[in-house]
Formats: sequence, structure tokens, C-alpha cells
Amino acid sequence: MAMLGFPDNALSSLQVPAGYRVVLYENENFGGKNYTITGSKNRFYLSGWSDKTSSIAVYRDR
Repeated sequence: MAMLGFPDNALSSLQVPAGYRVVLYENENFGGKNYTITGSKNRFYLSGWSDKTSSIAVYRDR
């Protein structure tokens, strides 16, 4: 994420457009635990994922 201008372990909310899903990973290179988001979400601390994301995958649903 740092290569794209996002600080590591600093994500606390996310806007996800309809038709997409995002998978957050706790480690770089899509490693460790993951958390899938299918819609916009804020207050990641409620799910235990605030400031824990080190890599992100975005998928377009069909």
C-alpha cells in the first residue's frame, strides 16, 4: 500500500461502489488474516480491523 501512497496499517473506513468487493489483508502481499467488504464501511474498530490493513484486493462482482 505504501507504494500507492497509502500508509501501512492506517485504514479505518472505505467507500466501496456497488458491484465491487474489497478484501483487506493484515500482511503485505495478501498474507495473514483477511476481511471482505461488500459495501461502504466506516468505524473499522467495531470489526477489529482499524489500522491493521497492509494489502488490499479489489474485485468486480458479476
